[in-house]
Amino acid sequence: MDRFRYGERVRIVDRAHYLHGREGTVIQVRELDGCGRVRFDRDLPAERQLVLEGVRFTDQAFVFPAHCDRVRR
Repeated sequence: MDRFRYGERVRIVDRAHYLHGREGTVIQVRELDGCGRVRFDRDLPAERQLVLEGVRFTDQAFVFPAHCDRVRR
């Protein structure tokens, strides 16, 4: 996958990635590097959860498009 689009469904397909097999929805794309903030269908392990300015997002992580494939609806 080359780039994310807002609202698209993705699955982590890189077997070496710590979130391999998880699916979620892209909710933000960073213009600088194309990395996407993805809201996953299930909560992540505590040590992998996204924390921004002291707020914990239990089901979100930043992911690069190269680790993902689009999920066909």
